[in-house]
Amino acid sequence: MKTFTFRIAQEDDVFLLHQLGTESYQHHFAHLWNNPHEMQDFMRKSFDPAAIRERMSTPGNQWLVAEAGKPVGFAELTWHEQLAHPSPQGAFLNKIYLLPGLTGQGLGQAFFDEIITRAMAHGETSLWLEVLAENHGARRFYMRQGMHVMKKLVFQSATQTSDILLMAMSLPRPGTTPGKPQVNGS
Repeated sequence: MKTFTFRIAQEDDVFLLHQLGTESYQHHFAHLWNNPHEMQDFMRKSFDPAAIRERMSTPGNQWLVAEAGKPVGFAELTWHEQLAHPSPQGAFLNKIYLLPGLTGQGLGQAFFDEIITRAMAHGETSLWLEVLAENHGARRFYMRQGMHVMKKLVFQSATQTSDILLMAMSLPRPGTTPGKPQVNGS
């Protein structure tokens, strides 16, 4: 297994994040788009350097870079985010992308473990994310981590509709294990 390191992205990483996001998104998700122009528009909005720079400067937003001798992926997190009412606040994992050809090497697990560690260090009690329902591999991975589907959402573009699953988990406290988030005291 390779050795991975993780660091907080800095402003001079904006173009690196743009490149990593564009390459990984196109590789992993192009087949899910009916219209290549809509995908390009989505990628421009998501990975435009100015948009990344703006999100990086937003309080509570943090980007992590994963490295294995060189940058190989990134994650975007928002601390203390309330995603759905009624729900507890938690860390929102906006994005986690790895370059093509890196599955099966332990990077996804190492990255997720790092995210959990950092979320707990920020005092988070829950972790949230959205995953395409058609992304079966990612869904299985998140479920193995202890995440549960909380809600189905819909993403709509001009020519297609995609189901998105809101998944969440409670973060472990000393002496406990992760589990299903508690909503409304249940």
